[in-house]
Amino acid sequence: MSRLSSRIVKSLFILLASTFISLFLIFHLHDSDFNLVPSVFSHADESSAQPAQGVELVISSLKKENASWYPVYFPRWKSNIYVVDDPAAPLTVPQNKGHEAMVYLTYIIDRYDNLPDSSLFLHAERFQWHNDNPDYDGVLLLRNLQFSYLQAQGYVNLRCAWALGCPAAYHPLKDDSISQQQNSDGTGVIYLQTFQELLPEYRVPTHVGVSCCAQFAVTRDTIRKRPREDYIRYRKWLIDTPLQDELSGRFFEHSWHIIFGRDPVFCPSAEDCYCKSRLHSASPVVTGFHHRRRSSTSVSPLRLVKEDSPEASRAQGSTSGLVAGSLAHPTSTLAPIPGTPADPQASPMSLSRSPSPLPGGGWSSPGLTPGSGSSSPRYAPRSPGLQPENPSWAAAKAKSDQVRSYPSFSTRNTGFFSRQKRKISASLPRFALSHDYSEQEKLNRGRSWPRGDGTLKGRLVALAAYMANKRRLKILSFVVLAFILYLSFWSALVQSYRASSFGGGKKVVMLIASNVEGGVMEWKGAREWAIERVSLSNKRKYAKKWGHEVEILNMVAKKRYAHEWRESWEKVDFIRDAMKKYPNAEWFWWLDLNTYIMEYSYSLNNHIFNNLGSDTDTYRDINHYNPLNITHPPTDAYLDPVTLSPTGDSDPASINLIISQACDGFNLGSFLIRRSEWTDRLLDLWWDPVMYEQKHMEWEHNEQDAIEYLYEKQPWIRSNTAFVPQRRFNSFAPGECGNKTEGIHYQEKGRDFVINLAGCKLRDCWTEIYWYRELSNWLNRNPWEIFKDTTADFFNRLCGRTTRYEDHHQYV
Repeated sequence: MSRLSSRIVKSLFILLASTFISLFLIFHLHDSDFNLVPSVFSHADESSAQPAQGVELVISSLKKENASWYPVYFPRWKSNIYVVDDPAAPLTVPQNKGHEAMVYLTYIIDRYDNLPDSSLFLHAERFQWHNDNPDYDGVLLLRNLQFSYLQAQGYVNLRCAWALGCPAAYHPLKDDSISQQQNSDGTGVIYLQTFQELLPEYRVPTHVGVSCCAQFAVTRDTIRKRPREDYIRYRKWLIDTPLQDELSGRFFEHSWHIIFGRDPVFCPSAEDCYCKSRLHSASPVVTGFHHRRRSSTSVSPLRLVKEDSPEASRAQGSTSGLVAGSLAHPTSTLAPIPGTPADPQASPMSLSRSPSPLPGGGWSSPGLTPGSGSSSPRYAPRSPGLQPENPSWAAAKAKSDQVRSYPSFSTRNTGFFSRQKRKISASLPRFALSHDYSEQEKLNRGRSWPRGDGTLKGRLVALAAYMANKRRLKILSFVVLAFILYLSFWSALVQSYRASSFGGGKKVVMLIASNVEGGVMEWKGAREWAIERVSLSNKRKYAKKWGHEVEILNMVAKKRYAHEWRESWEKVDFIRDAMKKYPNAEWFWWLDLNTYIMEYSYSLNNHIFNNLGSDTDTYRDINHYNPLNITHPPTDAYLDPVTLSPTGDSDPASINLIISQACDGFNLGSFLIRRSEWTDRLLDLWWDPVMYEQKHMEWEHNEQDAIEYLYEKQPWIRSNTAFVPQRRFNSFAPGECGNKTEGIHYQEKGRDFVINLAGCKLRDCWTEIYWYRELSNWLNRNPWEIFKDTTADFFNRLCGRTTRYEDHHQYV
């Protein structure tokens, strides 16, 4: 192997080894939450990071709840998971009463003599409506907890928001007087009676206020301010009380802060709770996660001191003394250097030192004077104003200052990486060289890079001309330029084309059912708003990619009768209005709010419209799948041949309604309807006032029953209606129509297009839509994200940790 080939192999080996080591360090340190350069927004006080052995989590859970995410995300903190309804669990309680209060008291009693520095009392599920962050995520809540503040305060509530509990939840004395007048015991009276029984050492407060919902952190010293007998007495009362769990548990929920020594009204302001007290740090998107430190070494934070404060005066005085004393130039005590004049700026330099061999040069010192260490003659132009027989001190100093480093012939014994760096640097083109340097070789003798006229502009022009004359460099330049243009403009160009009349995106309008005002079913809470944000963002993202129009529809409260749900019938009204608003649109795609588009790469053209003539992707004969047992085709003698045919005219162009069928019949959570005279006729009949008056009791909150009735009774509707398999664009989530039924429920391996969370109000819409959002993000990663995740998973397996895919499927 030639010398050049061996050098290439060695360089490639070094490059690969360095890349592997760098990736290992990056991902290992990242997964260990080790931050080399803290964010400017992160707290400088590292004492807030609690050592692993000083923190324990106390979790109250049921068998049906998932608390396994705690040890996954916080492996350095001990997780004490109490399962209250499982006597065989490793940690349980004497009796399942009082909600989480029984768990908290049991832990304190059992661990009173060996409590950790800090104990965090928590609920089981990760996503809970009362978690105090925009995503209601328990991971973010705990990662941002500041233990330095906890140690200083002794007790902190993990919720800062005042909603529910603040500024005052109970008025025991006032409620007692009202109760006596009305001869009935309210919640406030029960609180008063229980307070007098369990906390007799305190006077009954006039107001009691604390943010809900019994999730807090407390230190060991604060717990031990009360003897263990107090906690035993509290638990015995909880076991013996005839009160319902809601009442007994609620008493402790609004009394923990009093038990641990805080005022009856404990409602810190937002500034104190979020900012000054630093209970929660800034947004995790900005600060990063710095919750697990390698050590508990304290780092003093920077402080801002007022100018007129005593600290500022002391600092200014000490600085002035330093400058006046240690940093001043004591010229009167230093003797001049031999061979130099008393005033080096004005007098000529003495020639008693070794002069430079170059005319006009300064001192002859290798590395300070260009060319002085060379054995071959060099041309060095004279600098004006310098005489070789009488050089000045200032000229010599200015000449020496031009050189900033040792020349390339330095004989220093540098290390391996320094030598490699110097080799790489020497191989790069040089664009800014001093004119005082002379070239050992002329242009094109031992060098492959052109020099031009010496100026930066000339060198760039010469370099461009040189590259233009080389075929390989031409190809390389073209490829690099094309790649940059692709990254910068391709996505925008494609989206602009799809949104144009030529791209076909405008022929589809997406109709998204919203519920801005809460409707007649319920007023919207935090979870409903979160669901709406996620769902609408999902639809807008898909519409932007494929150039579709999006119409957000407000399903407002409209009731004609007290027993009636009017909202679902508004689909007909909104479809009519959309056809008027978008006269050039051909198809209108209705999507319920509780749907989520899982695959952004699927276009309606390729996924639906181009396959309308396919027997496997579309069927017009309902006997293919007929859960309603509708007799098809009709047999009336007066009907025309097209209507009597099971598949109509078999022409895809005649299809005007595309729907899917679930286990119990038609489902309109996701369907397509086409602009046509047939559609106008259908809409008129679908929302016929007379038929509605007669059938609205039977079809309460179910416009699907109406379209099923029309399909069965009106034969002309069948010939223009097509069905697609449920999983084609309306997959159900498990829990509706059974679980994991082939052909109905969402299949991750099949990469189903749209998931419909029908019936999730009986389960948990919020948790489901967030889970499928994360799954969609995982499935639709770009190549760079796949590379990062694959590399991270590789190192996770090396370290014995679970992969990110496994984390999502088990703990999200």
